[in-house]
Amino acid sequence: MNNDIYEKLYTIAKKRRAIKIYDETKDISTDDLYKIFKFTNSSPSSMGIEAWRVLNIKRGNLKKEISNVFESYNIQRVDQASVISIFIVKKEEWFNPNNSILFERLKRKLNVIQPKIDENKIKEMVLNSLKHIQETYVENNKIDATEWAKKQSYIAMGYMMLAAQSLNISTTPIEGFKEELLNEFLLNKNLIDENETTSVAVAMGYSDSEKNEPIIGKEQIRIDVDDQFKIIE
Repeated sequence: MNNDIYEKLYTIAKKRRAIKIYDETKDISTDDLYKIFKFTNSSPSSMGIEAWRVLNIKRGNLKKEISNVFESYNIQRVDQASVISIFIVKKEEWFNPNNSILFERLKRKLNVIQPKIDENKIKEMVLNSLKHIQETYVENNKIDATEWAKKQSYIAMGYMMLAAQSLNISTTPIEGFKEELLNEFLLNKNLIDENETTSVAVAMGYSDSEKNEPIIGKEQIRIDVDDQFKIIE
């Protein structure tokens, strides 16, 4: 990688903070939101399945309603942020060879890798992909496909926060919410279906810099690189 590009990315990453207080008078533009979405959409996706999507709830009545299902220490962030991005993932039953959506997603990728591939061969490869998920993740790591999908969404979340920071938009990753209540809320609003569940959320907006002192402007605190990373030869 070009050193100049690396230094820019590193500077952006080091500036990011988990913001506690957002400026309620400033909203993220639609143009900037789509820049963040495009960057997030480029994140790694195992086998190209992309078993997640993102609900982005802008400031308004719906966001006020939804804040009640978040833990008390996160309610202020949800209320004040310009946008709450909620990662939605597919449940276990979605991962089956009879699912036409999943089939088409895998077919799309396989057609790029092997153009004009035979339809029966695609079906065989789809089955092998699902078998790979089952054997590699579910059986080896003792998790179901839903938890596997949640792990995928966390990768995308990292991309989202980096993209936002590059536009000087602040973020806060949020795991503190009542999953069952949030699912019920979104189901009642017809924003998710029975084959989906919530994974993680991100508050996005502009920091109220004065109220966030001394966090903003201070050096990011991390364990020393030499203690965290080992090179084995």
